[in-house]
Amino acid sequence: MDALTLRPSTRAAGVALAAGLLLAATLAPCAAAQVGPSGGAPAQGARQTLTASGGPVTIHADAMAFSGKARTVTFTGAVRVEQDGMTLAAQRIEVTLEDDGPAGAQGIRHMVATGDVHFAQGERQATAGSAEYDPAAQTVTLADGPRVTDGGMAVAGERITIHLVSGESTVEGGVFTFQETR
Repeated sequence: MDALTLRPSTRAAGVALAAGLLLAATLAPCAAAQVGPSGGAPAQGARQTLTASGGPVTIHADAMAFSGKARTVTFTGAVRVEQDGMTLAAQRIEVTLEDDGPAGAQGIRHMVATGDVHFAQGERQATAGSAEYDPAAQTVTLADGPRVTDGGMAVAGERITIHLVSGESTVEGGVFTFQETR
């Protein structure tokens, strides 16, 4: 099998997991992934285990495809990413690799999760129609009916952007709900 190594850029290293990243960045610190023997054929019933600074990252999917020309890795059909108490689920996750770096050791340029996106980590839950991770900007953007709950608070809006370095979030068209916790 051909090997594909995904490494974060220096700016993205460790930020996503340490900050309790909402969604997609669970793939940012990946160290290795296996692809089909041809490098482009989808792997049916794909289950990949990756090693990251936060522990192993396991990806379950109905299929996985790698395109060297387009520089993408696409997981489709009931995709589930698990790492150290965090779970990300979506119908499709597409990772675009950076062009630089030695063959097989590219960083992540962009990542998009679409179709019934769910994230869970402890009491923190997030749902959206799509989530986009931009390592250069260090942001995760939730769209298409995003909703985030954490303990006694909930926020929903048209679009929620999480700035990973500062921990700040921007909610466009938002509705905030504060519940009394006992």
